[in-house]
Amino acid sequence: IVSLGVGYSQNTPGGFYRSRTMPEPTCLARILFETCRELFRLFYSGEAVRRLQVSVTNLQPWDILQPGLFADPRLQKELDLALVLDRIKDKYGAAAVIRAISLHPEAISRIRAGKIGGHKI
Repeated sequence: IVSLGVGYSQNTPGGFYRSRTMPEPTCLARILFETCRELFRLFYSGEAVRRLQVSVTNLQPWDILQPGLFADPRLQKELDLALVLDRIKDKYGAAAVIRAISLHPEAISRIRAGKIGGHKI
């Protein structure tokens, strides 16, 4: 289950909290992100956002995930790539592999990768 909560600014009370049950178990960040984006686009009313909350429940270890009989074979390749990237990051650190956009002069992900939770050590 993927849940997304959005709280609006202090000037606009309210917000929303919605959940979606995934059709199949996954550990792929892309699929979780796309689900959150769909929920946001469905329920967002255009107000200024102050708080964003994402939660994932009913997690399963990646090694017991089995693709369905009719699953897209590209999903297995994506899973294999994600596992290799996780191993590289475990061995060499979070900044060992980054997205190309993070090389932009204004990007902060490389700076934040060396901090605990993105904050000063």
